[in-house]
Amino acid sequence: EQGLGTRSDLGSAETPWRMLDKVQRYPDVWLLFFGRRDYAYLPATEMTEQLKGYILQQVGRHDVKGV
Repeated sequence: EQGLGTRSDLGSAETPWRMLDKVQRYPDVWLLFFGRRDYAYLPATEMTEQLKGYILQQVGRHDVKGV
């Protein structure tokens, strides 16, 4: 609930929702922007509708652009 978490072979990171600036949604990918040059992508085709709804709810709470 505090933010987005990612994990890979290289390590893990957590980013608070308040750091998210913009979301661009496409049928196959969602782009989450943190500042002007940093972004993360989420494969939309692998996300459940429940997860998509949760993310939209959180970004709506934090006044993120593009939703």
